[in-house]
Parts: sequence; C-alpha cells; structure tokens
Amino acid sequence: MNQIEDDQALEALLRAGLAPPSREPDAAFVAGVDAAVAEAERYRRWRTRFRRQLTTDLLTVGSIAGAFAILSRAPAVNEMLAGTPALAWSIPMLLFLGWLTLNRGAKGRHSLS
Repeated sequence: MNQIEDDQALEALLRAGLAPPSREPDAAFVAGVDAAVAEAERYRRWRTRFRRQLTTDLLTVGSIAGAFAILSRAPAVNEMLAGTPALAWSIPMLLFLGWLTLNRGAKGRHSLS
C-alpha cells in the first residue's frame, strides 16, 4: 500500500468510528428552537416599534418645549412667567398631557404589545 491508500483507509476508519449514531430528530428540541426564534423575532419587532414611538415622543416634547421657549420670549408672556414661575413648568406639561390624550386615546393604536 502506498501513502494515499493508507490515508484514505485511515479517513474511512475515522469516519466510521467517529460518526454519531443514527437517530430520529428530537421533536421537543426542534419545537424549542422554533419557539426561541419566534420569540426573538417578536422581541425584535417590539424593540423597533418602541424605538420609533420613543423617538416620536421625544420629538414631540422637544417641539413643545421649543415652542414654549420661543413664546416665553414675548414681553407679555415673559412678565407673566416672571410673576408666577410655576406656570413655566405647568404649561408645557399640560400641553404634553393633552398631546398624549389625543394621540393615545385610541386603545391599541400605539400599543407596544
């Protein structure tokens, strides 16, 4: 025998000796993997929707705060806020609460579930 035949014989011996035994597919394992993949996909979709909603909410808060900051530079508004500083926080919060009420009123429209 030459070197090539010896190598081929050794390869065949190793394949036969090291091959895993034949068995039926494990249905429980396959079901578990399928469930894990489905859950990962559901979580990925939820995370995408959450990020989109968070971005929208942050932009809304920023725009309300920006509008309020611009309006507060008007002399009449500036005098009113100087006299009652609690309005400086309560007005934007009321505007944001109103926005939430209007945009979240339809149940499930912006649901993350």
